[in-house]
Amino acid sequence: MKAYPYQEVGARWLASKKRALLLDEMGLGKTPQALIAAAMCNARTIGVICPAIARTNWRREFARWVNSSADFFVESYDKVVSRDDVRKKMMGRDILIIDEGHYLKNRTAKRVTAIYGRHACGDGVIATCKKVWVLTGTPAPNDASELWTHFRALFGENLTFRDWVKRY
Repeated sequence: MKAYPYQEVGARWLASKKRALLLDEMGLGKTPQALIAAAMCNARTIGVICPAIARTNWRREFARWVNSSADFFVESYDKVVSRDDVRKKMMGRDILIIDEGHYLKNRTAKRVTAIYGRHACGDGVIATCKKVWVLTGTPAPNDASELWTHFRALFGENLTFRDWVKRY
């Protein structure tokens, strides 16, 4: 299978980033872009956190796009949050892909604490991974306040939530 030219551009862009938000619209192929980028990085360990219903698709797409013996581990948000063994297995990955990143918009949610760290300070699971890429077609479905957790955890945004809301 061959990627579309815009997917190749997106994959090269992702591969060049330590932390990134890929915010393409639904249906444009964020999954192949992320997997092609992981292959470009010669990642030995790849983790994916996604909704439970998407796990089978990620495994299928990994087999389709990555010709590698990389250690690939995909798990749901709920298991990463509720099980220490799963969270530990996700830690230390060369690349961590977070699918449907809008699931991490609520700064007080348990999944934000587990993955992004307390107060989205970046000291959760993502702190242990070399590269972290967040994928979503709906980054802020309601308003710009929903971007705060991503910018704080991934890029070190130092505005408080209140100041972020006032500003944006």
